[in-house]
Amino acid sequence: MRRALQVNPGVVRALGRIVGFEIFVQWFANGNPASVAFADVLAPFGPAVELQEEAGFRVRYGPNEDCYVYARRDAHGQVARITVKRPCSDPALWDGIVKVMRLGHSVCYWPGEACATSDSQVLDHLPRDMAGGLPRTTVVEDGPALMRLVKAS
Repeated sequence: MRRALQVNPGVVRALGRIVGFEIFVQWFANGNPASVAFADVLAPFGPAVELQEEAGFRVRYGPNEDCYVYARRDAHGQVARITVKRPCSDPALWDGIVKVMRLGHSVCYWPGEACATSDSQVLDHLPRDMAGGLPRTTVVEDGPALMRLVKAS
């Protein structure tokens, strides 16, 4: 028997897993979009990386604990943003996301009433029109803090 979906603000959950939900991370420098090396984006996910493709890579932390990270490289092997599709609940994924955020001045956002950064200086690096339009922004120190923030929004 399937469990009925329960709708929370901006997030749909079924059986404890987030479905139809994405997390975005984008880097900025001096008011402009910035990019980071693909290898640096891949590294924080370590041995969980299961499959690499042109569009990104799959990470697996155990049964039903996997997701896809879209990280398209440019001609120089740089990535301007990532999208984590259907993030699983394994803490290692969330720690990896925060490590990726720390590769530069980044904003992590998702459907909901909040966004996150790992850098209190990030607002100085965003385009002016973007800085004023962000929802409540919280500096996160680690993966569990990011997961709590996403679940609460």
